[in-house]
Amino acid sequence: MRALTHIFFILFILLSTVCSAGQLFVGIVESDSFSKMQLSLDAFCEVADLPEFKSFFCDRLTSAAGLPEARGFELDKRVRLIQTVDPAEPLSAVNPAYIAVLPIRDGGDAIKKMLEESYRNRTYWRDDINIYETPIATNLCRQVAMIQSGRFISVSPSKNALLWLCENKKLLTAPPLDQSGTLRMLINPPRLAAVLNTRDDRRLIDSFKIVDIMQEFELCTGALEMEAQSLTLTVQGRPLTGSPMATLLRKLNPPDTKLLNPASENCFLESISRCDDSELWRRFAPNLQYSLLPALADLSANSGLSGERAQYVCASPDSTGLMFVQIETLRDTLSLNKLIKSLEQPNEQNGIRLKRESAGQDDGSVRYRIAMQAVEHNSNNNSSHLQALAALLLKNAYLEFRIVDKKLITVLGPKDAMKQVVAALDKPTGNAHLLHEINVRNASISNDLMCGTKIQCSGLIRYVASTIPHITKEQLDILPEPGYGVIFALGKSADNTQLYASIQISADELYALNHVVNDSRELIQKVLISMLMKSIEKENR
Repeated sequence: MRALTHIFFILFILLSTVCSAGQLFVGIVESDSFSKMQLSLDAFCEVADLPEFKSFFCDRLTSAAGLPEARGFELDKRVRLIQTVDPAEPLSAVNPAYIAVLPIRDGGDAIKKMLEESYRNRTYWRDDINIYETPIATNLCRQVAMIQSGRFISVSPSKNALLWLCENKKLLTAPPLDQSGTLRMLINPPRLAAVLNTRDDRRLIDSFKIVDIMQEFELCTGALEMEAQSLTLTVQGRPLTGSPMATLLRKLNPPDTKLLNPASENCFLESISRCDDSELWRRFAPNLQYSLLPALADLSANSGLSGERAQYVCASPDSTGLMFVQIETLRDTLSLNKLIKSLEQPNEQNGIRLKRESAGQDDGSVRYRIAMQAVEHNSNNNSSHLQALAALLLKNAYLEFRIVDKKLITVLGPKDAMKQVVAALDKPTGNAHLLHEINVRNASISNDLMCGTKIQCSGLIRYVASTIPHITKEQLDILPEPGYGVIFALGKSADNTQLYASIQISADELYALNHVVNDSRELIQKVLISMLMKSIEKENR
């Protein structure tokens, strides 16, 4: 395995420095068997009840390579899809370009016939490259280039990309990538980041800082594992020497799983992590955190925090709403105490004001009542949308803080919910914690985990529906049973040189969400209207 990794690393360096006709190597995706990949995809889509996902997936693969259909090659042998980019040319349908390397056994006659039947004109370029133009259907590529080399046929919408492959023929017979998975990947992260950085719609890319993260790596490999019960993407990367990401890797350490002891078995979100450099963690963490209650963002930047925290969202103790809990270990309590007691000021972005309820509680807690203030509507930003969501989720809620045994506990929820959290902080849990659960379900990460998150949207929707006044069991049964959810994990190698990241979504979670969207719209509308009416009624009392 080490030898194969070494071979591919050398190949990666060579491809990163070689260019022809302006083409630069971006990445490779390969599968040991196209037919086995289809069987795995069939099984997953059947359990998730998403037949359209199978069509979308296969259509994307064939259209990227320029093939009219996925046929004419040996389905039980390894296939490769290579991506290149010409930095001197603008982005287009053929830049970045994909090249499909397909095994053949009939001299390529089936593929040649398929292309001849799909295009009206065929010419030759550079003597041995076939160019097919003038498609007979509008859903086909405007132009397709094809060349045969021994027992392989290579097809691409870009003739320049195909010429680049002709000058790098070692890719045709290179050994397979050594990671396991239905699909395997080798990526040049800075090149892929440059491609993503030019996209028009950057909301998802910017929110999760994808470009910033990828620019910190010199090499990335990945694997997509498809099976009946789940879909798992695992990426392994080597940060650039001396980069902030390399420093972050050394600062990641296994968290104390006891921080999640108060979490119930039916949490809708659980997360635990430890990074001994909080500033570096915030540099690469998603921008989505604390959007509803920005006051918590000020706390997260305080130097008194150690960088080790657990968070969860669950049902409130009286089962009438939701409760958010955050538990963090502390280095220093003095600066935090001062900050906690000075949060009574409005946030102009979301119109949220924290009103100190009293000078202090008998147990040392500091409690704030959350009040909403009107914010001038601005169609150019999302402030009005955030305020509307905050009004639904935070109305009549309290934000409470308490320091217990060098731990800062933050609870956002109904009054006096803090007592339940503190009482459960030291309860025994054995091995049944989140990181152990992720390791059992996701065999692709066998290393010690530094960060783990689980989200169950289907369970959250069903619970919120159950809190609607006067809802009947028949109405609630419209919603499907919750699925397992989505899990995300970070780990690292023992020598602090490799970062592992994995995300897994269960098929039953997709099944539940799919049926919520398709079959339960009327009930969802009732949920939202009921939440709004409850909020208005309480405000008018």
